[in-house]
Amino acid sequence: MKKTGVLYVIAVITIIFGILSWPSGKKLKQAQANLSSTNAQIKKYKEQANNITPQDKNFDLQLAEQNGENKVNEGIGLALGGIHSDDDFNKNKDKLVSDLGSKLTKELVGYSQDRNTRKYITSKNDGVVTTFSKMGNPSEVNFETYTQFEREDGTKKYILVEGTYDLKAGKVLTATVSPLSEQPSNHVQSGDEN
Repeated sequence: MKKTGVLYVIAVITIIFGILSWPSGKKLKQAQANLSSTNAQIKKYKEQANNITPQDKNFDLQLAEQNGENKVNEGIGLALGGIHSDDDFNKNKDKLVSDLGSKLTKELVGYSQDRNTRKYITSKNDGVVTTFSKMGNPSEVNFETYTQFEREDGTKKYILVEGTYDLKAGKVLTATVSPLSEQPSNHVQSGDEN
């Protein structure tokens, strides 16, 4: 009888632990949602892998990212700290447009100018850092650029540029500029690119 009683106690304890460890409906639904999301991502990556052309297999992603970082960093550093006059702008306009596109160039140069006089008021750029996301198609990757520049009056401004970049073509596709500190009082809103 003692063996049977011990076995009953063990069986009851096992059943209780089994019931307590049984997942709730909410947890099951969350796990199913996570599984569905993961399966969708796997399917997307398989489709991308199947669509890789022979040229894409020879594409040097690391070199393209480095070249893209250099172009964006150089363009933003020039637009926010390297332009001090209309002559400077005219001399560097082609480079700026090549690095950043005309819309982003126009918007960044607006941060370099006094809103009322259009006089260039940036003295120097203290640094630019660009990073690319590691996911997706190299023809449209996300990027973020942080930069700090100084105005002639000594104030420092911090800007975030977020957008998409074509690593194959080496050009900015879309970009949004956001001040990270108080919005400069001299900011000029740019219109659409023509």
